[in-house]
Amino acid sequence: MKRFPGLSLVLPPLVGVLLLAGCEDKPKFSAGVAPGGDSAELAGVAMVGSGAEIVLNSENTHITFVGSKPAGDKHNGGFKKVDGILKLDGQREKPQISDVSVNIDADSIFTDVGDRLTTHLKSKDFFSVKDNPRITFQSTTTATVPGQRGKVNVTGDLTLLGVTKPVSFVLTVESGKFPYISGEFEISRKEFGMNFKPGDINDKVSVKVEVGKSEKK
Repeated sequence: MKRFPGLSLVLPPLVGVLLLAGCEDKPKFSAGVAPGGDSAELAGVAMVGSGAEIVLNSENTHITFVGSKPAGDKHNGGFKKVDGILKLDGQREKPQISDVSVNIDADSIFTDVGDRLTTHLKSKDFFSVKDNPRITFQSTTTATVPGQRGKVNVTGDLTLLGVTKPVSFVLTVESGKFPYISGEFEISRKEFGMNFKPGDINDKVSVKVEVGKSEKK
């Protein structure tokens, strides 16, 4: 089972819309070698000129979550299959997020306790993956957070269990050879119709998203 240490992403997922065809006037990056001949330490992440598109994939993008109970018990999980596009504007030293589109394969969910919990989360009690195979997010607006360098407020439409709701969260962009983008936020599972055992399982789910690898780690 693949795990991503240090990630505690949101459960009723995160982000995206079906992988879209990118603009032709900005470079796109997929797994392999970054422009200029640099061997990308992390597939798909690079910056060039005044803007770029990062092709999100399961190697460079980690979406994880923490679900909890009133008694204090917690379980970690995430999704193994993710794709999408994240657009950046600005110079390499000061990249800014301009658009985020994410598509998550709900059936690729994993947990920290193995098959029993994972299978239950795939059922109609939670993600109902047979009827709702995709979780998507598409940003509608992005704006820098005043006075906080590298922080961008992202608002968009999250679709989970066939229900679309607006959500807002802050992503932090760390500049470097390859940008590192991260954010943590909470969502309400009941807003999307996930109502299994409301008194035994907390409504709020913590989600974390990471794109790239921090040079500070």
